Amino acid sequence: MLDILKQHFELLGRVPSYNDFVVYKLKPNFNLYAKKFGTYHNACFKAGIIDEYIDEDIKKEKTIEEIKILAYQLQRIPTVEEYENYKIYGYCHSKFNIKFGKSYVNLCKEILPEYSMSKKITLVEVELVIRDYYNKYNKSPFLKDIGFHTKLFKNRSFSITYKQFLKQLDLPLPKYYSDDELLDMFYVLYNKLQYIPTTSDITNASDLPHWGTYQDRFGSLKNICDLLDIEFHLFRGIGNIRINKKGEICKSTAELIISNFFFDHEINYVYEPEYSNLIIYDNRKFDWKININNKWYYVEYFGLWFYNKTSKVINYIKIQLFILLVLYKSLIFFLALFK
Repeated sequence: MLDILKQHFELLGRVPSYNDFVVYKLKPNFNLYAKKFGTYHNACFKAGIIDEYIDEDIKKEKTIEEIKILAYQLQRIPTVEEYENYKIYGYCHSKFNIKFGKSYVNLCKEILPEYSMSKKITLVEVELVIRDYYNKYNKSPFLKDIGFHTKLFKNRSFSITYKQFLKQLDLPLPKYYSDDELLDMFYVLYNKLQYIPTTSDITNASDLPHWGTYQDRFGSLKNICDLLDIEFHLFRGIGNIRINKKGEICKSTAELIISNFFFDHEINYVYEPEYSNLIIYDNRKFDWKININNKWYYVEYFGLWFYNKTSKVINYIKIQLFILLVLYKSLIFFLALFK
């Protein structure tokens, strides 16, 4: 099994993802590796295609280590969102109750006593966090959305309620939505994006509440999709159906952005042409081929495998696409000169 996994690695030029097993129908299947070796990560380590073995105990240690490092940088307990954006090896906060037997907030109280909620928090500090959230998402947060306890204003001598404080800051109150309203807004966003919204898409949408609200009510994206009769697929380990503007299913958000870029700029392209067009009997696929003056050019997107900050990756892609567009237009111009 491990020799076969090495062969997959050599053919792809990278560690095979879950999506690779599904799309390319690799055998043995992904779940068999996880079952035989404890986790797929461990199978990759034993096959020699990754350098670090991470078992459950080490992953717990790395989770705690990352929280502590981030808390030191911020000089306070990180919010859930700050931790999720920062973590590399740590567990998702939604798994804390299973892995640690306690919530993210309670774990932070235990491992960060120097930054615990018993430490005096000033209104100025609270205001800074609220304004940062509002400037980023164009909506006011509930206290739990920014990592504060819901009873923060009740238990402290602020002599003001949270609602009064927001009015004092000239900020709108966060709106409470019924379950039906939340589902309706999710469905509207799903139709607008043409793929299942990520947790970041939900939080970033100014007309939707924070993802935490959806998680509290429905538990997971899959549960939401089940309620709305949206078929739930796994691509890159995230429950998203990413459909580009030509109606093609893309394997990642990066490929969705790039495909739509080609479409928007009227660049004639084919998504995932087979190597066999150039190499006989090779069934692997390029990412795209684009047509310039009746000649085809093959394009590959090399993913940032060790760069887990989605927003930064997307910005990186946009910069590369801008460069590609300039080169594309320049090539058309020069080819026209020499016709």
